[in-house]
Amino acid sequence: MTTIKESYKPWYKRGQISDGVWLEKALHRPDALGRRGIDVFKKEGIEVVHGNERADYGLSLHGEPVEGVPRNKCILFKGEPPIYNLYFGLRLCSPKYNAKFKGVLSNYIIDGINQVHFNSPQNQFQSVNKYFDRPKTEFLCMVLSNKKTSILLSGLVVGNWKYYKQSNHKIRILADNYFCDRFGPEKYHSYGRGWNPKCFKGGAGDFVGEKIELVDGDYHYTPPYHGELEVISKYKFNFCPENSRFEGYVTEKPIHAMVAGSIPIYLGSPHPDYYLPSDTFIDFGAFIIGFSKKPSLVALCHYLENMNDSEYQSYRKAMRRFLTSKEADNFSSYIFAQKLVRMLEE
Repeated sequence: MTTIKESYKPWYKRGQISDGVWLEKALHRPDALGRRGIDVFKKEGIEVVHGNERADYGLSLHGEPVEGVPRNKCILFKGEPPIYNLYFGLRLCSPKYNAKFKGVLSNYIIDGINQVHFNSPQNQFQSVNKYFDRPKTEFLCMVLSNKKTSILLSGLVVGNWKYYKQSNHKIRILADNYFCDRFGPEKYHSYGRGWNPKCFKGGAGDFVGEKIELVDGDYHYTPPYHGELEVISKYKFNFCPENSRFEGYVTEKPIHAMVAGSIPIYLGSPHPDYYLPSDTFIDFGAFIIGFSKKPSLVALCHYLENMNDSEYQSYRKAMRRFLTSKEADNFSSYIFAQKLVRMLEE
């Protein structure tokens, strides 16, 4: 039996996997076909351990130490781009630092670093039937947090400056203000924090985290409750740009929109169609014009307002097909576990 454990934050309760340990939860998330990463681990004879238990290998979240496991036996796990990770941003992009680990698992790609790319296993696939076909009584929403402080502070870190231009912070603010002016609070609503008060609706609703509990000798997975999905499911369109534009960096944002049956207006990885079928989202990057890189929000809004029902339904059919098929493997715990297993074997 091969054992692995992850680093933990001081507020994690050791040995209680329902209280914040990421790896165990991620591996239990079923995809649209019911496959789970934990089953891959079981088949390969790999067990996740916790706390003071001995482990052969470690998963180091953003460079945190793994108790009892040397760095050269750890996989470095990178789950946030450097411009939003002030403390770790510099060293996580250093080839010399990355080379100290057994391997590197990252959700963004940067030249010069030998790493394996992953997209975080999503826990929303089982919610398609609950949210997708709810009546779309509203037009357009944005459900994001305005991370003004984080991005401004990161811009002051000299080593991170070269990545600062990949932030979507200014585009988010520009779009929010334009949508408010053009559509008003009758057709556009923002949720989260820090947006134009004219169209701001407050938080996105409650979030109750997923749990894993021991039931009858086996671990039982309870999916999270997403107030965010409740909100998005009311809207025809969801403006959901990532916080930054790094190759390979595709998070839960477009998946949330699709599960809720709302067409994502997406901006993230420079090549989003490598990870998402091009007919499942509106590529906001296609509306960025010229060398100024300014978005043509006029053209985007005209496109949304004049979309006929046939085209609208075409997006929705493609979204449902994607969410309920093997095409969504990039975002499954099943594929994530296979990548991690190969790294441990190499």
